[in-house]
Amino acid sequence: MEHCDIKCKLPISTPILGTRAMDCRAYAKALHYKEDEFKEKQEPQVFESLIMINTKLQQKEAAEGLLTSCQVANELKVQGQWYEKLHKYDIAVEHYREQLKEDSMDLNSRIGLMQCLGALGEWSELSDIARTEWPTLPLDGKLRAGRLAAVSSWGLQNWEEMAEYVRCIPEDTQDGSFYRAVIAVNEGEYEKAQRLIDETRDLLDTELTSMAGESYERAYGAMVCVQMLTELEEVIQYKLVPERRETIRKMWWNRLQGGQHSVEDWRRIIQVHSLVLTPHEDMHTWLKYASLCRKNNSLKLSQKTLVMLLGIDPSEHPNENLPINQPNVSYAYTKHMAKEGNINAAYDKLSRFVFNYSSQFKTSSDMDKEDKRILARCYMRLGRWKTLLCGITDPESIECILQSYEKATHLDEFWYKAWHHWAYTNFSILQDKKQRWTEANNRDLDFDKIISTYAVSAVDGFYHSIHLSKGNSLQDTLRLLTLWFDFGENKEVYSALLISIKKIEIQLGCKLFLSL
Repeated sequence: MEHCDIKCKLPISTPILGTRAMDCRAYAKALHYKEDEFKEKQEPQVFESLIMINTKLQQKEAAEGLLTSCQVANELKVQGQWYEKLHKYDIAVEHYREQLKEDSMDLNSRIGLMQCLGALGEWSELSDIARTEWPTLPLDGKLRAGRLAAVSSWGLQNWEEMAEYVRCIPEDTQDGSFYRAVIAVNEGEYEKAQRLIDETRDLLDTELTSMAGESYERAYGAMVCVQMLTELEEVIQYKLVPERRETIRKMWWNRLQGGQHSVEDWRRIIQVHSLVLTPHEDMHTWLKYASLCRKNNSLKLSQKTLVMLLGIDPSEHPNENLPINQPNVSYAYTKHMAKEGNINAAYDKLSRFVFNYSSQFKTSSDMDKEDKRILARCYMRLGRWKTLLCGITDPESIECILQSYEKATHLDEFWYKAWHHWAYTNFSILQDKKQRWTEANNRDLDFDKIISTYAVSAVDGFYHSIHLSKGNSLQDTLRLLTLWFDFGENKEVYSALLISIKKIEIQLGCKLFLSL
């Protein structure tokens, strides 16, 4: 009737239509009906549904806009679960705590707080709350909290508590059979574990089949569960067949790289790996996870991961140097500091780390490939941060920046990023000085010397960056052409261009000349 634009009231109420559309996962239609319902009555439950539906439809901006408009209009009291639906768990935790101060027995707030702590990986705090709250929770509360309490106990390797919590989750549910399988694997009951894994897979089958028919995005959550089941089976193989361990670890890493870079999904998958791998045995994965947290602004989770890997909390000892025995973790921690907005402190910390780490070696020939790789990354990061802090107008800063990039290119001569930043910085300095020279009309300034200093370095750098680029190098190609057109009459620049063009591969040469 609505589709045919029949002008009469629908025989089914809008709230029922919206709820049924959500149950069927027809989220676009659910959004339509829930918006109509919200126009009729502005209730918190309807508003929460709108946020959840927009999130399900990958319309994050729309969901955040709803919350912002609510705060501005001050029509509804902002609730913790709204932030939880937006995956803003830090803010949601604060709201839940405030709600519990008003009503300490509010079940939704108690469960909501536990859910957010679980999403943040705060296993100790979640376990303490679960232990305290468990005796006072009603039966339906224990059913809702059982999974969260079990996950926290698993994260802390507290298997007796986990078994107690899992007993409250029905075995004929996905969570119930999966967590029982995890316990069975840990206890070495592999036949029982395999039976439970098969049961969980059967329970997932219907959900996955229906979702896969709708869209890949909606089926992705179920696919992650399937992956966890597969990797739980591989954990059994890892324990029983030592010669397959290296192959299994490589498979796990490749699967993580091929999936969506979701913090929550990575955490769940890595937790399965933790049944046989300690964080230090799986350092590469944990560092990537910390990087993922940082890029998704989950800074508390990023810091917690890095502190766990370092074994100390550098924020509690700001004047102490970062340890050099775990260079990759120390380097990652400085990037975390910069993400928090402490670029000055991060630059200082990384400078001292580079000095201490490089002091172990008399010459670069004493370094192995990994030492050179990590130092090259550190020097490039120092160059980028110095540029952000001081710009490229001060001569002292320019020298420091260029030295950092040059050292990075020497330490890792096949690294595209180092050559690109070295070339682009020389190019930018040259353009800035050219503009200042033109505006000041200062003919006494030896501009040829400036060209020789920066243009030649830029040409050499762009040649290497174009040569090493695995993707589109059009921007670097155009900058190289700009140097050719602007400064090609300079003998040193012309000579550098000729040398570079002779080295450029045929395909790159064609790209260069097609840009003319």
